[in-house]
Amino acid sequence: DTYDPRRGKVKSLVDWAQHLMHYHDGRFLNDQMLVLYVFNMLQRHLNNTQGNYFYKNDNFLGRNPPTVEQLQEQMRRGNFSYLGKLKYFAKNIRGCDSFWRGKTAELESWIDYHIGR
Repeated sequence: DTYDPRRGKVKSLVDWAQHLMHYHDGRFLNDQMLVLYVFNMLQRHLNNTQGNYFYKNDNFLGRNPPTVEQLQEQMRRGNFSYLGKLKYFAKNIRGCDSFWRGKTAELESWIDYHIGR
């Protein structure tokens, strides 16, 4: 568990996960479900912290974020700047659609440069 009543909350989830995976008798490493659980937990933590940055950063949403109704109205008028910012930011969140689109574009660029010559 990431919280222990005696020691408190774990300082770093990554350190906690590495500690479990390197445990002396290998019990955590050999448990396939636990490995998937820990990976899922790390991904969710990373996504939540990055999403929080998107929400709090003045360059993305700003101090007064728009409401859902305001965003819908902007899109009806053809203003997709918010959606573009969201896609740009999401390219760093592993597993999401923007992440894989970015990786696909990198791969296609690499192929064009190295093979397409």
